[in-house]
Amino acid sequence: MPTLRIRPAAPRSAALLTVDVEDWYHVNYRSWRAPSLPPEPVRVDVNTRRILALCSEHHIRGTFFILGCVARRHPGLVREIADAGHEVACHSLEHDLVYESPSPAEFRRVAADARVALEDAAGRPVLGFRAPSWSITRNALWALDELLAAGFRYDASLFPFENYLYGLREAPTRPAWVTTPAGAEIFEVPAPALELGRLRLPHGGGFYLRVLPLWAERLAMWTHARRSEPTMLYVHPREVDDLEIPMPLSITERLIQNARVAAGRAKLLRLLGAARWSPIREVYAAEIGN
Repeated sequence: MPTLRIRPAAPRSAALLTVDVEDWYHVNYRSWRAPSLPPEPVRVDVNTRRILALCSEHHIRGTFFILGCVARRHPGLVREIADAGHEVACHSLEHDLVYESPSPAEFRRVAADARVALEDAAGRPVLGFRAPSWSITRNALWALDELLAAGFRYDASLFPFENYLYGLREAPTRPAWVTTPAGAEIFEVPAPALELGRLRLPHGGGFYLRVLPLWAERLAMWTHARRSEPTMLYVHPREVDDLEIPMPLSITERLIQNARVAAGRAKLLRLLGAARWSPIREVYAAEIGN
């Protein structure tokens, strides 16, 4: 089984805002049966524009990891994101788990196709990748080599806490150079987790942002800054939606999907005004290049 070799990046305090641009049905729960055609209603465009409006109101910018299928259906939305000064990055083509890819070659082809769709829509290079549901896990580290082969400069897919769907316990908790199975290096910007001795506390987005109290998020941000390491928010368009769309999920996964959505939205609005949030590509320009 491959293991990770990590070379830490230079210490740097920063606040990284990231948005996973996908629609409400782009989920990977075990109890979810994805439809063969995109279901109605389409909400990704209106909700992403709400996030853009919030960013404009707070004078902040971020990295938008956009699905290639969204870029193909809504190229104007991608152009709006880029024209507003945000970084356009890749969230794969469809919302498929990397570790369920038929082969490394097929994953590379799909990632490259998504990148082309995004670059065509944005009119500028796409350097970063984030896997759907953080699905570059221990059994899928080969994907890091495929990302380099597809032209990406950095990855943001490793989640340094394991659960039943994703995560890698030995992943870094701060940006670092990660040695791939083939011996190359790729720059990694992992999901936010606070290291407390041997414990790792995920925070900053999704279920974790919704269930943790606001003071815990603020404490995590303060601790990251004290350690000269970045803090991160990760946002999904459905989390700012005022329309609740029921999904046929198991009891446990329905709880994960729907618990404290309104509370999470309120905390997100508070946190957007709590820091000068920036895109990954700008903060780590020395490591990533242009």
